[in-house]
Amino acid sequence: HAEMLLRTLGRERRGVGSMEAGFEEVNGFLKQIGVAEDEVLLGDGSGLSRQTVVTPQAMASLLRHMDQSEYGSLWSGLLPVAGQDGSLAERLKGRATAGRVSAKTGSLAGVAALAGYATNRSNERIAFVLFANQFNPSKADATEVLDHIVELIASSR
Repeated sequence: HAEMLLRTLGRERRGVGSMEAGFEEVNGFLKQIGVAEDEVLLGDGSGLSRQTVVTPQAMASLLRHMDQSEYGSLWSGLLPVAGQDGSLAERLKGRATAGRVSAKTGSLAGVAALAGYATNRSNERIAFVLFANQFNPSKADATEVLDHIVELIASSR
């Protein structure tokens, strides 16, 4: 579906239903919101390609922009809520995080990601981006480390 969405974006905005046209549109949007060209390299529309590279700074810029845009509540509503639904239904169930974190997970072999928003104890909404790359699952559970970091963010004042 993500690949088709990228092609549809290209067709609707540039008149060509190709991945290249979709990439041009996405890259133009990212440039418009202040993401440097060298912070994002798209290899596909789904994010499953190892050729897709995104820096945490680029992802944080996108999160902040979308949160402050006219689509902020719609955007946030698409994210799973900690301890309640989607990929976070069984994660982040602690007092500081359950219902106070909305985020998207991501994973490939040796890669784990979690990015979204946490509301801390001062009721501030904090955008966060956590990427763990090239880890050996037999040595450490990256998901537990990422979740612990988000718990610290949500527990902060």
